[in-house]
Amino acid sequence: MSMERRIPETIKFVYKKSDDYKSIYANGAQGGITVRGDFKFDLFHEYLLSPEEEIYKLTDTGDLGDKIEEEQDQKVMVRELKVGLTMSIQQAKSLADWLIRRITETEEFLEKHKEGDIPDANE
Repeated sequence: MSMERRIPETIKFVYKKSDDYKSIYANGAQGGITVRGDFKFDLFHEYLLSPEEEIYKLTDTGDLGDKIEEEQDQKVMVRELKVGLTMSIQQAKSLADWLIRRITETEEFLEKHKEGDIPDANE
């Protein structure tokens, strides 16, 4: 009997959400290389800061009228950091490749269904 190690033909991955799993919205990323040579980046949600106060006129009927004052001299863009990720350069490349494949698949799907006839997810 041979003691040779055999590699299985298939492998099954089971995805389980941890108790602290959460879904976040991010519309940007910022990062770079760490001193140890890993790739580190933060995903952020970017938006204009809401004013602290606004003053509106009221109409004769008590409805909201025109805005006459806003307590904020300049527009402030907020980049709320949502999550930071650190990975090896090879893992970052794998993630980039995975994203590009998903983008290509999504673009092909949307092009195929550009007339608004996107099938129901339950079909």
